[in-house]
Amino acid sequence: MALKNKIMNKAFSLVELIVWITISMILMVSVGIFVNSWMQNIFIQQAAINNASNLNDFAKDVYNTFWNLENTWSIHLTNSWIVIKSAREFDKWWFSYVWITQIDEYFCWNDSEESITNHVYIKNFIPFEESGESINSPTWYLDILTWSVTHNSINYISYQKEHKITDDSWNIIIWKWVFWDSFNEGVAWTWIYLNTPTWMASDWDVLYISDTLNNRVLYLSWWLIYNLLDDTAWLKEPTWLYYNNLQDMLYISNSWKWEILRVSSENISTPDKTLSFSWVTENNISEIYIDFFKNWQPHNINSLNIDTSDFNNDSDDDKNYNNNVLSYSFMSWASIETKNFNSWNTYDIELSNINNFSEPWNYSIKLVIWSTEKMYYFFTQWDDKIYTKWDNKIITYNSGLDYPTWITSPSNINEFDINNLNDLKVDKFNDIILKSPVESLNVSNDSWLINIILKYYKNYNCYNTDLNNSKVRTFLSKININ
Repeated sequence: MALKNKIMNKAFSLVELIVWITISMILMVSVGIFVNSWMQNIFIQQAAINNASNLNDFAKDVYNTFWNLENTWSIHLTNSWIVIKSAREFDKWWFSYVWITQIDEYFCWNDSEESITNHVYIKNFIPFEESGESINSPTWYLDILTWSVTHNSINYISYQKEHKITDDSWNIIIWKWVFWDSFNEGVAWTWIYLNTPTWMASDWDVLYISDTLNNRVLYLSWWLIYNLLDDTAWLKEPTWLYYNNLQDMLYISNSWKWEILRVSSENISTPDKTLSFSWVTENNISEIYIDFFKNWQPHNINSLNIDTSDFNNDSDDDKNYNNNVLSYSFMSWASIETKNFNSWNTYDIELSNINNFSEPWNYSIKLVIWSTEKMYYFFTQWDDKIYTKWDNKIITYNSGLDYPTWITSPSNINEFDINNLNDLKVDKFNDIILKSPVESLNVSNDSWLINIILKYYKNYNCYNTDLNNSKVRTFLSKININ
């Protein structure tokens, strides 16, 4: 009997042990599930806190971005993306692109069930070919837009995002971090402030530099910097430069004025005052206007001989002087005549006997045909070099373009297509990214009022995305740009 009891006690102890182990395993699994769920909840709560913070920061960035508008024509909207023209800020470039993209960083764990989420971002960019980088495989050297040109057997490189120019030995030629300098002719390169230098060109004597957001073209000569043209000469956001060595002509993409300028040297003591223009398609014109300037200031004229023999029936045309403006009206006998301009024709207006145009000053003439303006610049002293500025003639070679950026030959001009931005990649080091997942972005405009509706997840669940449908919140921003 005693032996039987001992056997039964041992058997009971074994059963108890098995039950205890089973209960312990259940408890361990339960605790593991609880801890894992607790960790996920902590993660989701932390993500929700970050979401609120990110959304507030992003709301400020969106608001500030829209308040940086220069001109309303540059706003382009669809239901899911925005392109606007930014102000000339040193570190923000001048176009902003706001849209939604899918990113597998910033919110969910890499081992989560749903790692790819929608995010809204603002890219500040220039309308050039951007190398960009994949957000998951960063390469620092692709973050910096660079262009290069060979000048006197040295390769010069412009770093647009860093606002500097170096040689191929990494020696910094020009680099300053502000752009409100008081420019003086022939100053050392160490005193020049660049703002997004987009391109360079060489004529083997000097190196031309497109200092884009400072609205000027500079040139480097023996470590001294000179100003070739700037905004006083109606230069506005010059980008690409092309120097034609056979013709000794410099072509400039005057991008913000939608035109290509051509700079050449007349090499004569009296510059040719022939206004030759084409690329104009204005119709039903009854008048054209010619404005005269001396050192970029209005210059009154007292007398002028004008020949418009390229126009039909010009014998009865009228001209009228008013200070520095000459208005030229097309007339046919006693009735008003209108004229249609064809882009494939070249029209010439010969000017002569202009009073006081023989003094050594900078003279310019602007031709206005309705909405089309074409500028012509003259310098009365002479030599055969563009960079010395004497006797230069600068004409509008091509106009009416949609933000021209590239010139690889006089006839090969590329333009920025604002509707084709798919090649712009996310750059996590330079772009403003809303790091919390969003459902949608809708943009609309009513007159001068822009409405931005951003639907985002208040508490996004990476592990059960079906739960997110009930957690959508709306951020609304109304911005009056009038």
